[in-house]
Amino acid sequence: MLALASRTLISALLLISLMAAARAQDATPDRTFGPIEIHFAHMLTGSGQWRTPNEDFDPEDPNGMSFYGADYRLSDDRSHVIAEITGVTPDGRRAVFWTIYFFHNPVTGEVVSSQVGWNGALLTGHESVLTEPLAFGDSHVSDQIAHNPDGSMHILRHEIIPVDRRTHTTQTYRRGENGSWEPQNFRTWTLQVTD
Repeated sequence: MLALASRTLISALLLISLMAAARAQDATPDRTFGPIEIHFAHMLTGSGQWRTPNEDFDPEDPNGMSFYGADYRLSDDRSHVIAEITGVTPDGRRAVFWTIYFFHNPVTGEVVSSQVGWNGALLTGHESVLTEPLAFGDSHVSDQIAHNPDGSMHILRHEIIPVDRRTHTTQTYRRGENGSWEPQNFRTWTLQVTD
């Protein structure tokens, strides 16, 4: 009799815990992605850490940067994206050249960027928010105004093209005095796999 009561009690407790778990699962809505997550879907893929070779790397320089890095992460509250543009030495040390904050402005429907350089330069930009992630082969262009520590200013254009899930290219341009876009650098970035 005691064994039957114990089995009945255990079955009842199991049933109650299964019902509570089902209710909790029903109460948790499917995760939705905010505009900033959609806009940066490619950059936030996997580790969010991208690398490209430094074509000017000098292996004789003990502090030389063999790679450049672009490390993207979503803020804990999912309201903005933070990126660091770095130099990476052969032994893995990182030097941060730029820190960038990207925010979605729901009033204007834009992504706003504020980029601060190690030397005090400030780059600011506004771009239309992407409503769906970039498809492979599609191009996205954004412009920034650069305010340099010496008081000079110039305009930059950045073009990104996702090649596949683990690769994208970037082309940077500087606006010339005659209004033309002068190519500055072209890079192919590869997503890093982390443990």
